[in-house]
Amino acid sequence: MKAPNAAPGLDTRSDEAKAFDASSLAPAKSGAEYNMRSGDLLAPIGAGDAKLRGALHSMELPATVGGSLAEIGARSSLAFDQLDANGKALWQKEQQVQLGRLYPNVAEELKKVDALVSQADPKVAQALAEHGFFNAQVCALLITHTNRMAARKAML
Repeated sequence: MKAPNAAPGLDTRSDEAKAFDASSLAPAKSGAEYNMRSGDLLAPIGAGDAKLRGALHSMELPATVGGSLAEIGARSSLAFDQLDANGKALWQKEQQVQLGRLYPNVAEELKKVDALVSQADPKVAQALAEHGFFNAQVCALLITHTNRMAARKAML
């Protein structure tokens, strides 16, 4: 990645930015880099393997994080879909409580997640949200990712 308005072929990024982009925390180059075992487990809700990989890639998740995040979210979705309406309501509250233990302002942190997820295919993102993919652990990983990407942009 070159700094905006840089001459063609000239990499004007800082050494810090270059080191970040060479690290395991740099965004994956393609959805194929995500090591996922969930396959088409979420296909019935419209988030099969290819669509989920596309969503992860559009959010610029590192290969080292994206696959694990997908596995956690897929397991959460499967469990969530087994709950009745009361169970789903309690699940939602539990996620808020867990995030509240990590972040003083959960609403502000979730705005970051919403902005990040909005980069994915809207139908896939909606399906994932409706089926409990975004549990507290997935949201915490996405919040960390948004903070890391903001720091990366500041390096440029």
